Amino acid sequence: MSNIRVLYLHAIECGPGTLKHKYLDCSFDVYCPQLRSGEWIRFIRVLAGVFLGLLVGACCFLWVCWYFFREQVAILWPIGGSFVFIIVFCLSFWLLMRFLLRRCLSEAVAIAHDAYTEWEPDIIVGQSFGAVCACHMDVPETPLLLLAPANQLFHNWAGIFDEPSIAKYPFVTVVHGELDQICPIEHSLALSETSSKDKKDLEIIPADDHRLLSIRELELRDYVHATVQKVDPELAAACSQYNPPSAPLARSKHRSPWHPGTPMSSLSPSTFSLRSSPTASPPPVRRHLGSAIETDSFDADYKLRPRSSPQAPTGNRSNCSPYPTPPNSSLSSDFQATALPGAVHQQ
Repeated sequence: MSNIRVLYLHAIECGPGTLKHKYLDCSFDVYCPQLRSGEWIRFIRVLAGVFLGLLVGACCFLWVCWYFFREQVAILWPIGGSFVFIIVFCLSFWLLMRFLLRRCLSEAVAIAHDAYTEWEPDIIVGQSFGAVCACHMDVPETPLLLLAPANQLFHNWAGIFDEPSIAKYPFVTVVHGELDQICPIEHSLALSETSSKDKKDLEIIPADDHRLLSIRELELRDYVHATVQKVDPELAAACSQYNPPSAPLARSKHRSPWHPGTPMSSLSPSTFSLRSSPTASPPPVRRHLGSAIETDSFDADYKLRPRSSPQAPTGNRSNCSPYPTPPNSSLSSDFQATALPGAVHQQ
């Protein structure tokens, strides 16, 4: 039987080749299309600079005209005109930005639909903006794994008044960082409430932010297996023979789903912890990964880059050891000649 096929939808300013994409590619058959959301964000930023330049130029022109005709025109005219320019330019950019964000989402959803038709995945994994695209796709027979979903945040910026919902999907796993400052954890709590209790699973990762750096290859593999297990147990069981879960006992012991009505103040970090004994992680570093930059720890790509084999030192190794060579050594002459090149053996 073939391996689990995963459709990975990246974040808004990333693309194929990020760390989460590579982690999934270590265990599953993954396809990550280029959603072109980064191009839209760059265009919006350039447009913001153009609007800001036009606003400054219009205000300067207004004040220069008043300077030459200051004897006939009161100073309230350039002040009032500047306020009018600021309101008009800001309102125009705000409406245009909402329109462009909606176009960005519609194009990304269309690209994701084409990739879904071509790839026919068993599960869709979406991170941040990718989770927004996954929730807007019309694929009610496919389970979802949403990593730090930004549905409500993007809807607010794009002016989409429809509340995000996951009720039409067979099973959805939502993973959110406890210290997420970009998308508040309440957004994922509200998103999970749109589905029934037996069709969702909410995971809160303690001491983690929007990037979810603590989720690596083994954790993603467990999440994918657990989500597919709810929809297609035979496929999950067959694929687990090649990619067994890392620690199923520890996972079931130290994890419990969130239930509606539970106050966040009563949730302890160990309640939603994925690991049985969390350890401190090394300080983060930044790496360039193609067109995206993502932050992770030093050993983040241990499975991705094989260790280089150690090279034998050259020169006289007799000086490398603080202990003298035994006079009556039982080693063969060939081994001594190989192990100690250039060494002089006394008879």
